[in-house]
Amino acid sequence: MKSTVCLFLFAVVVHLTISCGQPDNMTATTLPGTYTAIYSHGSETLVLKADGSYVQEYSPVTSASVQTNCGKWEFKEKPDPIVYLDNALLFVSV
Repeated sequence: MKSTVCLFLFAVVVHLTISCGQPDNMTATTLPGTYTAIYSHGSETLVLKADGSYVQEYSPVTSASVQTNCGKWEFKEKPDPIVYLDNALLFVSV
């Protein structure tokens, strides 16, 4: 079942970028790049590509295996700037 998932990491990244005096003209063309988040249970790397696709990798601290996921992303400017990832993996600390 396909669902659209709002990834909290990017809500935070976009909010912090705007709050820190970055240009108000942030668009889908300014967001592609590599983003990394470190959690107590592992690390996540998200690569947003200019063609609207993404690659998501998660490395848990308890294992050497890396989970990889791919999909499409979309940037919504209003009402609040946010990045939506289609079929994103969500990682929960157990």
